[in-house]
Amino acid sequence: MINIHHSPGVYLAIAAFLFAAGVYGLLRRRTLIGMLIAGELIFSAASLNFMTFNRFWRRTRRWVRYLCCSSWDWPRRRWPSR
Repeated sequence: MINIHHSPGVYLAIAAFLFAAGVYGLLRRRTLIGMLIAGELIFSAASLNFMTFNRFWRRTRRWVRYLCCSSWDWPRRRWPSR
């Protein structure tokens, strides 16, 4: 049996499909809900790319952690607890 989850190409191909479906949805949909769902597909593709880079490329691990966690920690760093 072939283990396809050990190669980053599979995840990047899925992310490319999600991104293409999101762009197509943004261009074809006229309603706000359809456009929001298409935008959500684009964000899912970006998230999958970040997870793939974090899993397979060790040098980018610090950058991915910084990009993902810096926005979550912003309120705590901005206003320290008293």
